[in-house]
Amino acid sequence: MKTEDKIAPNQGKGASRIVATADEKTDLGAAADKVNKADTPHKAKAAPGLAVVVFAERLDKESAEKAEKALAKVKGVDAKGSKVDREKGEISVKLNGDHKVTIAEITGALKDAGIEAKTTKEKSKS
Repeated sequence: MKTEDKIAPNQGKGASRIVATADEKTDLGAAADKVNKADTPHKAKAAPGLAVVVFAERLDKESAEKAEKALAKVKGVDAKGSKVDREKGEISVKLNGDHKVTIAEITGALKDAGIEAKTTKEKSKS
């Protein structure tokens, strides 16, 4: 996995967004384990954690519920900590770091639930 951003201190105020690239078979669980165990100065206020964002078009209430159920079946994913943003077409998949998990496993579980998720967002056609 290659990090494309520098991590800036957030003073315990919310999440820092870091952009990184990884292929579909990279073990994201190992990265999540390291991030979750990081000794950050504000971890009591905002515990460190790792989430992967995937993109899906046409998310509605029903597909959002299907996504949450599908993610609950994937080892290494914290389904309750994951979030679906229907307006943006984004699924933020929280990783718990206790199992190996890959992008392929995450997108595969979503595909099995009828949701075509991708790691890149298609630019809107205007």
